[in-house]
Amino acid sequence: MKKLLLLIIAAFTAASFVSAVDFGGNLENYSLITNEDDSQEQTNKLSLWLGITPTETMYIKGQGSVAYSLDEYDILADLDYLYITQDFPEIFNERSAFTYKAGRFFQSDFTGKVFAHRLDGALFSLALPAANITLGAGYSGLMLKPVSSINNTAADIVDDSDDDVTLAPKKIIANLGVSLIDVIPSQQLNISLVTQLDMRSDDLLEDGDTSDDDGRGGKLNTYYLGAGMSGAITGSIIYDTYLYLQMGKTLSLIDGSDYEDKSILAFLGGGSLSYLNRDFYFSKVTASILYASGDDDNTSIYEGNTDGNSSQFVPLTTSSTGLFFSPTPSNLLKGGLEYSLKPFADSKTMLKNFQASLGGGVFFKTSEGAVSEARVAAGSDKNYMGTEAVLTLNFRPVSDFGVTLSGGAFFPNSSSDGPVAEDLNDTVIGGMLNASFSF
Repeated sequence: MKKLLLLIIAAFTAASFVSAVDFGGNLENYSLITNEDDSQEQTNKLSLWLGITPTETMYIKGQGSVAYSLDEYDILADLDYLYITQDFPEIFNERSAFTYKAGRFFQSDFTGKVFAHRLDGALFSLALPAANITLGAGYSGLMLKPVSSINNTAADIVDDSDDDVTLAPKKIIANLGVSLIDVIPSQQLNISLVTQLDMRSDDLLEDGDTSDDDGRGGKLNTYYLGAGMSGAITGSIIYDTYLYLQMGKTLSLIDGSDYEDKSILAFLGGGSLSYLNRDFYFSKVTASILYASGDDDNTSIYEGNTDGNSSQFVPLTTSSTGLFFSPTPSNLLKGGLEYSLKPFADSKTMLKNFQASLGGGVFFKTSEGAVSEARVAAGSDKNYMGTEAVLTLNFRPVSDFGVTLSGGAFFPNSSSDGPVAEDLNDTVIGGMLNASFSF
């Protein structure tokens, strides 16, 4: 009888545990092709995830994936994320809560334009009636290089092209964020501080070395102080703004002979203004602008300073600024305009989830210095780089399946005295397909 009771208790315990387990997967394809030579990109990725809820407030989740790429790697197996998180509701009062998260997961600043990446670390969040406060930190050096977008030093770029290097750059990254809610009715103020500590220790150049010394570059320790406002002006007009100040030191080759650590004082700013008309096919018009400071004497955005202090803004992680022409937000001015609508919004079928958008962007340099795109020469006093136009169709007939199809062109500045090299100033025409299926 006692054994039977123990078996019943064990069975109920196991059933309770199984009921707290969830699992699934995702199959995704990303393809991009243009009329340029060797421009085809394709990645196919299969992901499987498992989630466990040991208690009402604790959650453990992990995901692994296998990917195949035509242009970057053959087969890549990766641990996408593995973390534990727990909530502590009503920690101070009924309108407050504390949450921690630890393991491998995604972290970012409030826009993602300075820092947005997976890290191995921890994140602590405190929710209060008038503010949300987050403090996160982590290490990037255990990520696989092909899935890392942390490349902001000369040594990072050298390693990125070295097939013998398999892991991402070694950096410790910390991010403090504060969001003040309704500081003005319907407005939110975001403040952030992001820091990076370069953990490299081998084959590096230092202050006092000369151009005859061997080394892949120097260390880069930087700080990004950011603030932004977002909210609704009316029920149909919304906006967001942001401004970042970058500080730190960068190794600089002064007068072509001596390396010196020079101070960085650089800026990134921008915002968007959107008008939403829900009565006309949920149409939306968005105008945006992005400004990232440059430096006239920079020969590269990666430790390319050659005279005095540096004013070249370089984000911690790279982010997309276009489909066919996507320079890093560094020495860049981009103005954008996009119109989107759901033409079958009134349909009672799955077609109501179809959306079309037409967008364009105009790209300028903000100084005579370098940009990240190789087709644009440093030293040119002509700032206009080109214009991109893209038509995008999105269709998600069911929650588990979606397709995005984009097509368009980039029209580079083809003038003989422009900043784009003559052999690289042909119009780029291409298309992109992104499909995903969850199960």
